[in-house]
Amino acid sequence: MIAWFVLAVVLAACGGTYLWALAPGSGAAPPFGSDAAVPVLMCNDPRFDLFHLYYYGQDRFGAWPFWAASAAGKLLGFAWTPAALHVWLTLWLLAGVVPAVRLGGKRPVLGGLGWLAIVGFPGAVRYQLSDLAQPYAWQLPALVWAWWGLRRWAETPRPGRAAAAFVPALLAVWTSTLSLPLLVALAVLEAFRHEARPGWRGAGRALLPVLAAGTTELAMRIAYHRAGRRLYGDPFVTRIHLDWGHLEGNFVAVGRRLLAPDGWPWLSLAIAFAAVAIAAWRSSREDGERRDLSALTLGMALLSLLPIPVLVAVNHVRVNFFYDRYFTPTLGFARGAAWAGAALAAALVFRSERWRRRVEAVAVAMLAAALVAGLPRRSPDPDYARRSETARALLAKAPGSPLLDGYWGSYVLAALAPPRALVPIVTEGEQNRTPFDLPALRSARTVVVGSGGKLAAILKPRPPTWLWQYGVVLRLVEPELYASGPDTFALYRNATADGLPFEGPAAPLSLASGRPLAIRFRPVRQASLFVERRDRRALAPADLKVAAGAGVPVRVEPLPLGFRIELGPAPVPFSALQLDSAESVPLEGLYLAPG
Repeated sequence: MIAWFVLAVVLAACGGTYLWALAPGSGAAPPFGSDAAVPVLMCNDPRFDLFHLYYYGQDRFGAWPFWAASAAGKLLGFAWTPAALHVWLTLWLLAGVVPAVRLGGKRPVLGGLGWLAIVGFPGAVRYQLSDLAQPYAWQLPALVWAWWGLRRWAETPRPGRAAAAFVPALLAVWTSTLSLPLLVALAVLEAFRHEARPGWRGAGRALLPVLAAGTTELAMRIAYHRAGRRLYGDPFVTRIHLDWGHLEGNFVAVGRRLLAPDGWPWLSLAIAFAAVAIAAWRSSREDGERRDLSALTLGMALLSLLPIPVLVAVNHVRVNFFYDRYFTPTLGFARGAAWAGAALAAALVFRSERWRRRVEAVAVAMLAAALVAGLPRRSPDPDYARRSETARALLAKAPGSPLLDGYWGSYVLAALAPPRALVPIVTEGEQNRTPFDLPALRSARTVVVGSGGKLAAILKPRPPTWLWQYGVVLRLVEPELYASGPDTFALYRNATADGLPFEGPAAPLSLASGRPLAIRFRPVRQASLFVERRDRRALAPADLKVAAGAGVPVRVEPLPLGFRIELGPAPVPFSALQLDSAESVPLEGLYLAPG
């Protein structure tokens, strides 16, 4: 009874840590950036199609947590905020204690505390698990639930138990495809736990829920790619391949990270106790307690060690600078393996039940003390507070206007506003995770434009009179709409509908030396022609030749994605012009504005 009480206390301490000290808005929590804001937007998104199967614009992060959140929000009638989504993440993370208790077998409390050692111990693992931008808080509990389901399936192969193993296995693989080889290893482990020599038939049967989950996820991924290509012209495929030319350097970089002070002690213990577990496994067929602890230790060690070759072999980890997040499963499950292995060693060394429980009590007390001593203090995050106030101010000053800003600004402010109140549009040329929101820009009367991303260089110190984004021409209305810290915002009017109709060449448009581009329009004395380049490269005004008739003044102004040609005022109306360039220039579009 005391052990269960300690488990409850440690569980409550972990929950309090996540819900209070590591929640969005706390200085101890990971910064709330656009990558963390996208899940909040997905939870509040009223749309549902195949593009929403995964995190917006990438196929590496399954969206099932946000589906569940969206369904709950619609059913109960509430909107998701960063804080609310963090509560859902924390509840799912702590729910992993349930299968961990069951995996502990005859030492259930030790299994539960092993899980809390993974999620509650101070360090990089806990930091990454509290980040809304990362998949690990969703993946790791799903792996443990699937492990328990695979054990029950191996013990009694019934349809209901197959489904109970398949569902969490699918959630784990959907969250991250790295889960598939890990689950294969766990299924084989459980087959051997149930039978000393399961044979090909027994091992194949144990793998059935995992293979079904992998096949289902593959079909979902293919559907996602096809939907992206059909709807937005991009399959959003993550380009991951074996990093043949960098394996030696990758090995050194991964080894350097694993040998850090928060890595090598746990990994050393995990490897050592895995060897102990293998030896104990062979001699514990009749000892249920040792068998359970051996299986728990080996399973945790497999979950910790198997991702390491992937970290070395694939290019994706290297191009993202071997960031700490990729080591979360390895370092987290190494703690679980070390804890389970220590319990196994105590069971092997101390034959007396009384002495064994005394040693375990001391270990439990030390773990609880370490977890409680490592509780971070909550302090306000000034940047989170500032951006929250910015979102409220923009809604008050320009209600109903979409926000055009850089990648690292648009999604954050939209997630801090009420659902769909501030539609995020990422600056053209940056990674756009929400292409389905572009119609909101084209139909908007006014647009709030932020100074982040690629627009920073041209919006400061003063915004330009004209902007061209996604084929939409914007004209400045209020240059100083709002300012907060490094962020400034201007208000633009959608001037696309004001354009003059003209006749010109058919698509695809291009400029080339000796082949001038001619357009005709109704007679005017003054106009501005906006030219958007397909290749987005700069073109020096001196390289462009413009002819609009005798006496028509011409001035060329570079724009972020092309240039603007100001024509007039002319003494008499003109109705045609020609463009020529010394180099070949592919064009995306033309827009002719009066005056």
